[in-house]
Amino acid sequence: MKKNVVVVCGIVKKRNKFLLTQRAEPRQYRGKWQFPGGGLKTNETILGCLKREMKEELGIEIKNPKFLGRVWEFFRNNHHLIFLCFRCEIKNHGQKIIINKEAKKYGWYSYQQIKTLDFLELTDQFAQAALKF
Repeated sequence: MKKNVVVVCGIVKKRNKFLLTQRAEPRQYRGKWQFPGGGLKTNETILGCLKREMKEELGIEIKNPKFLGRVWEFFRNNHHLIFLCFRCEIKNHGQKIIINKEAKKYGWYSYQQIKTLDFLELTDQFAQAALKF
């Protein structure tokens, strides 16, 4: 039986470049680039999840989240992943990005550069949709 998982992603764009992280774990996704985010917990709001994940993964607070207006679905390893993506801004532009153990590193990439990276499924589609915001 498949498990449904709602995943909330934060898309930060600055000077036509997107903030991505490169996975450190789990092993099968190590080295893959992605937008930061994660699974919605029981009794957690979607925006609460977005804020928590951005704080946990990047050490930043965000503001002005805007839903991209589309839901993406993907099936992986007996999971039905349902993605909700939000364009957002770093709350304080002086905040230093501090990645947690889930990521090896982070970087800023244009949409064209993203298409050349080894990324997790749908990352390029999220970036393309975020270009309109």
